[in-house]
Amino acid sequence: MVDADRTAEVLATRARVLARPLKTAEQEGATIQMLGFEAGGDRFALPVESIVTVMSAVRPTPVPGMPPWLVGAVGVRGRVVAVVSPDRFLGTRPGPVEPAGRSTAVVVADGSAEVALLVDRLDPVESIAATATGPLPAGSSDIVGRASRGIIDGRLVLDPDGLIAAIRSALQPMTGEPSPAPDHRPIGPK
Repeated sequence: MVDADRTAEVLATRARVLARPLKTAEQEGATIQMLGFEAGGDRFALPVESIVTVMSAVRPTPVPGMPPWLVGAVGVRGRVVAVVSPDRFLGTRPGPVEPAGRSTAVVVADGSAEVALLVDRLDPVESIAATATGPLPAGSSDIVGRASRGIIDGRLVLDPDGLIAAIRSALQPMTGEPSPAPDHRPIGPK
């Protein structure tokens, strides 16, 4: 027969062990390759491993009835992909996007979907210490918190998984579709 006190002690020990953070590559001095870019005067960065492609001369096809941050859609390797203005989506810039001034898109994926981020300017890829991400500014919106990892050198470091999940969540009431199963489908209206 098992003693209740012994069971509680074992469970408490397991909980303490499991609660300790695991040592990761980030804690061991690893670096991350980041692509910096500007959109609407705001500075962003993305981990290079999440980037599918960079497209120039992008001319998104408008999609009626969508929010202003969804600029349109483009074809990427035979699939229709939503084109999003990251500064408008994250709420850092109000008002409609002027796509005529932007012609470069960074296509990112989270393993289940892709989205094209419309950007003004690309910066060179940089190696950044994995632990260099600082906290978000006080008062950052919930959507910024879900879509980003923090701040590095004045850039909002986007988390592709969180960003795509937030976009999908924002579009779901408009499309009436449940969140799709992970099968690498693009985000956006059909």
